[in-house]
Amino acid sequence: GSYTWRVKACTPADQGCSDWSAGATFKVPSLVIKPSPVTISAPLSQQFTATYDPDGPLGPAAVAKENIKEQATWSVSPVGIATIDNKGMAVCQEAGGVKIKAVYTIPNASGASVEATADLTCLKSTFVIAPAPESNPTKKAGEFQQFHGIYDPDGSGTAFGSNPSPWSSTTTRNRSWDSL
Repeated sequence: GSYTWRVKACTPADQGCSDWSAGATFKVPSLVIKPSPVTISAPLSQQFTATYDPDGPLGPAAVAKENIKEQATWSVSPVGIATIDNKGMAVCQEAGGVKIKAVYTIPNASGASVEATADLTCLKSTFVIAPAPESNPTKKAGEFQQFHGIYDPDGSGTAFGSNPSPWSSTTTRNRSWDSL
């Protein structure tokens, strides 16, 4: 961006002051991670991108911005809730919140770097298969048992969680109990 510096110089006894101003243009590079914030259920994954802008958000729009997700160094904190690979792919392992961080070393800048963070919330989903409530779970050989699946995508403890995702299955398997 373009900035104007104003300098005021005064004598020690404040007997007189002089004002100078000078314009200066300098680059303030930036790095942005997207998406953020994002919420997913374990064990699902999320691809993050890191976009480097050599002139920063105040620079000219004509400057090319580049996705540097494969050149950045990625990390996650705290560890144990999610992992992230060297291309920005995060995988939730447990429930909790983490910060995703990308650091990019700017080429030809004497080791200078830019960094950015993104928020990731991991939910613990569950899927439980149980005998249908209206059926008798005790069956004799040759009899069939109906099962229901309960999917709780956000770990809220309610069937279908707070964001219902109905599911169905068209697969039927007939097996006798002694072949399981």
